Amino acid sequence: MLIFHGRPLVIVWAVLMAIIVVVPIWHGYHQARNGYQFMGVVGPYHNDFNSYLAWMRQAYDGNLLFKDKYTTEPHRRVFFHPLFWLIGTTARLSGASLMAVCYVVQLMGLALMIFGIYRFSAFFTGDVWTRFLALVLATTASGFGWMTTVPNNTPVLQLPIDLWLNAANGFQATVTSFFTLPIALGLMMWSASWFLRYLDSGRLRASIVSGLFALALTATHQYDIVTLYAVLGVWTVMTARLHLMEAFKQPVTTLGQPPFAGMLVVLAISIPFALYSLAIVKFNPVLSRVGWSMPLPAFRLFVIGWGLPLLLCIVGLALPSVWRGNRRVGLLLGWLLINIILLFLPIEFKRKLIWGIHVPMCLLAAMAVMTGLRAATRPLSRSTARLSIIVVATVVVVMFSAIGSGLFYARLFERNTLRVFGDYLPDSYFDAMRWLDKNSDDSEVVIAGPDIANMIPGQTGNTVFAGHWAQTLDLRRKRQFTRLLFNPHGLADINVIRRVFLRNRVRYILLDTATARRGGLPFSTSRFPFIPLVEPVFQNDSVLIWEIKDYRSGLETQSWPNGNWFGSGEEDLNTFLADQIKLNEAYDKIQKTLELYPKDPILYLKLGNLYAGIGQYGLSLGQYKKALSIQPDNASIYYNIACIYARGNRVKESIGWLKKAINKGFNKIDLIKTDKDLNAIRDSREYRELIKSD
Repeated sequence: MLIFHGRPLVIVWAVLMAIIVVVPIWHGYHQARNGYQFMGVVGPYHNDFNSYLAWMRQAYDGNLLFKDKYTTEPHRRVFFHPLFWLIGTTARLSGASLMAVCYVVQLMGLALMIFGIYRFSAFFTGDVWTRFLALVLATTASGFGWMTTVPNNTPVLQLPIDLWLNAANGFQATVTSFFTLPIALGLMMWSASWFLRYLDSGRLRASIVSGLFALALTATHQYDIVTLYAVLGVWTVMTARLHLMEAFKQPVTTLGQPPFAGMLVVLAISIPFALYSLAIVKFNPVLSRVGWSMPLPAFRLFVIGWGLPLLLCIVGLALPSVWRGNRRVGLLLGWLLINIILLFLPIEFKRKLIWGIHVPMCLLAAMAVMTGLRAATRPLSRSTARLSIIVVATVVVVMFSAIGSGLFYARLFERNTLRVFGDYLPDSYFDAMRWLDKNSDDSEVVIAGPDIANMIPGQTGNTVFAGHWAQTLDLRRKRQFTRLLFNPHGLADINVIRRVFLRNRVRYILLDTATARRGGLPFSTSRFPFIPLVEPVFQNDSVLIWEIKDYRSGLETQSWPNGNWFGSGEEDLNTFLADQIKLNEAYDKIQKTLELYPKDPILYLKLGNLYAGIGQYGLSLGQYKKALSIQPDNASIYYNIACIYARGNRVKESIGWLKKAINKGFNKIDLIKTDKDLNAIRDSREYRELIKSD
């Protein structure tokens, strides 16, 4: 069998697809205006690609094993990803950027996928044009999602999969920055092809090569090994029946190896790494708790998202001439069925298991098209007429099936033109990233807004307090705490903040202008509740960075032997967050009343009490002094100020304000003697004299 008959066509197609992949990247860099840089990511998938960069950055920094940089819970480096390690190490040794190496790997993965699909197709049909049509459909076809009309705010799980799911078809995965998917598909195709060769020849060497490709797949995109094992297993069972029938017709010495032997070889080579990966996600204290659950859309949305290739595939399976004119059609049907069955199994990441199904689907569609066209043009006497009709008809099929892909491709350029935040960042952001990279080590934690936090691990190597949706433990409550930190009214308990900072090894807090605009926050250094604990260390037009005071000395006394990131029980954490909501509601209520009665000193007293209750003494003093400016003879205000100074161990100031309170008529001596707020001044000579004189 001439497996690569038609190779020139495949090479031309590979070059054309490479150009299609490169053009949006070039356009992205070309669209960067002065003062901005293109991040290099194509498509709306920043979160996932930034997590790739976070792994690669660890290899770039010289690490062999990786850890989760999007959560602060203690854990060791145990995760090994050969592809990300190779990219990061290559960048470090060559001096190239991580993105440059990623682009090279992306093009290599594209070639691996294209030649893999063509070789795979050759085991099922001897017709070059059928193989080539299958290849073109597998790399360009989309579904009917473009024909549907849905409101702009429709949740993605209610949309056809070709409108949002990167694994819905080969084109979206190829032209966006999900370079692991084409590589994984190529490895699946090559492993399946060598396994088919084993089933044909019975030579264990073929099964060994198949196992090596399966091992590479396991080390690149672990999810897809589930599909590959299931498909090869079904093929083994289907072929074993034929092998058993042959055993009764000829001597045993003329038979090849039984099909199960090849499957065992593939498993023996690849399953150790698969079990290693499974052990990590099941038993590692952090990676076992990350959010792998992925809701599944309704099956009809899969059907719409597969579109014309699925319809033609069904037609092909229904045509006896397709079964007669091609080989092993039953094995392709087996792949389709096992993929669909996997969608309904209780697997958390089952949505990812559709990757690869479009190849047998498109191959069966190509068989249906070419079989039908040849049957329809057979009565024509002139071969040129037959060929012309076949070419035109196949071009029409390809173009119609690729309409959705064409629209998706056009949106990539529109997105570049819009310069979406995350696709592009100001130079000042990169200046801040470089400063962090230079002034911290990778064990130190940064707290930042959700968009910029997702980028930090890949750009600087730091861990972030809350970042990626699937890799940050307790993401919802950590983001609540982050919003609390950036509360412009300073409404957060300073002691709790200090404890969380120390427990989570937080060294830097970063505020960028995008986060400030989104949250309606002041881009300043003075109003946030953490300000007493930090000092500003970096500032430019777009980014503010604060450093925790006495960061290293605080770490020496802080450990995390057990418990959560909050340093207390789950009930305490929930109570704290609920109390913060109530605190903000009380603040808003007082502020609204102040708009009506701006000269009411009682309202400022209440605000002062709010701040005093959470340890924000500076803000509390500010409110008390506003009340005093309106009602300068109110002895209770003087007393409250004395208590605040005492809480801050400022004895001299506290005694002074306490004297003023007494002089203004504050005569609650029993309260003065028992109030815990004044404990810090009770041992002073001035306090004893003051109480004695009264």
